[in-house]
Amino acid sequence: MSSEAKRRYDALPHPQVVVVGGGFSGLELIKLLEGAPYKVLLLDRHNHHCFQPLLYQVATASLSADSIAHPFRRTVAPMPNVAFRMARVLAVKPQVLGPVCTGLRPALGRPGQLVVSLAAGVRLQSMAGWLGARPIVRCMPNTPALLRAGITVLTGNAEASPAQMDLARALLQAVGECEVVAEEALLDPVTAISGSGPAYFFLFMEALTAAGVAQGRTPAQARKLVVETALGAARMAAETPSTLEALRISVTSPKGTTERALQAFEQGDLRGLVARAALVAIHSHDVHTRTRLRHQNKSKRPLGAA
Repeated sequence: MSSEAKRRYDALPHPQVVVVGGGFSGLELIKLLEGAPYKVLLLDRHNHHCFQPLLYQVATASLSADSIAHPFRRTVAPMPNVAFRMARVLAVKPQVLGPVCTGLRPALGRPGQLVVSLAAGVRLQSMAGWLGARPIVRCMPNTPALLRAGITVLTGNAEASPAQMDLARALLQAVGECEVVAEEALLDPVTAISGSGPAYFFLFMEALTAAGVAQGRTPAQARKLVVETALGAARMAAETPSTLEALRISVTSPKGTTERALQAFEQGDLRGLVARAALVAIHSHDVHTRTRLRHQNKSKRPLGAA
């Protein structure tokens, strides 16, 4: 870090946030935090055996895309002046979260400091085993967060105070709306709705685009019609107090073309199909989580253990 960059960073009066993980999620989160009132550091893994902090880039309110594309990198040891004064955001893949947390634990400082995890499917209990008893918030963002149009659902453990939950929510509001659930068990079904939900809408948009092409539109024309219609419908749902049912009815003239098209959807049991798909997503998520936990528990056994 240049002396000038360090001077500007030290002069910032705001608390510090550390984003752990320099992959796609970590870098995107830092870019989305641009302009937020936080001093931000990005740390990444040194190798797959252990976690040693690497100072990639001091990110401030003046962070630019170019500074992320050409980061300054040098190995650093855990230092008091890199103390995690406010929050750690863990933006690493679920399968490496255990080793990362274990490696970070000695540098985390006092037990009351907050850790926020973006790793899908990794439970609070598992993270507490790696990090010790400290405030931990588990989050489930979705992909529209990349455009600051996402929604993140979060929950915290018993050690997370209301003020720390507010802090986690404030951080994640940089990428869109936030909802808090009181129980971790309520977080898993979120995967089936907001987590996987964008893919459901993309599939429907694909099908509607294909229908437009079949009726003589070019692929580009059909795509534009579908995308703009989806944007407009979403805005109406978000910006008016009407229920979704009322909005649907407002577009549906009695015995008109829209009504007939909706009847075709009902005859094909669209509602039942969506409900079954959501249940499949929840079940698959549960199976995937249990499988990962079994692998984690096996990796903790002594060498030679059966």
